[in-house]
Amino acid sequence: MSRILIILASFLLAPAAFALHFDVDGFAQSLGGWEDKRESRIKYVWSGSNFRTYRPVITRTPEGGAFVTAQIHKVGVSTDVCVLEMTFDSHGDVIAAQAKIRMGRRAYDTALVKPDPVVAPIEPDPAAPPVAPLSEQIATELFKKLDAEVAKWNETLTGQKTRKDLIGRLTQSSRQTENIRVNFSGAVRHNFNLIASSMRQGGPYMEK
Repeated sequence: MSRILIILASFLLAPAAFALHFDVDGFAQSLGGWEDKRESRIKYVWSGSNFRTYRPVITRTPEGGAFVTAQIHKVGVSTDVCVLEMTFDSHGDVIAAQAKIRMGRRAYDTALVKPDPVVAPIEPDPAAPPVAPLSEQIATELFKKLDAEVAKWNETLTGQKTRKDLIGRLTQSSRQTENIRVNFSGAVRHNFNLIASSMRQGGPYMEK
């Protein structure tokens, strides 16, 4: 009887022993460290602009994976924000992702992106650790959509800038806003890579 109980207990404990865990402190450190004592946000510089990422929210999935939500803000521009959502399987690979971005009065949702074996691998981000091939496939499709939309918005801003130049009313804030929106997509991509590389197997808790 005792042997049966031991075997049963080993099966019950197995999922916990091999559960995913998110190294939240490692993630924060990779962006420069926590900004506040409550460890709720991280402020950092990306491509010459200041950004802030709030502590990711981690939820377990019934299949043994994890669902991660992270909010990324442009410091000083309250209307510029992106909500990045990533779903991991039990092996720690990204199997789906979605980005919802708002810049000024414009908003865009990439919709849910799932892996496609024919998608070409993403060009690696030299500023972040390598991510799994499946994650790269997701990132390729996700940021192809996001980059294209941000590029359209930037073309609109560039057109506005040109008109302001012609009439001599271009302000410093207009130039800053243009630069901000060029690199916002890059900051989101950087967070994607760091979140993916911070999700690991082998811990009983979702955060380490």
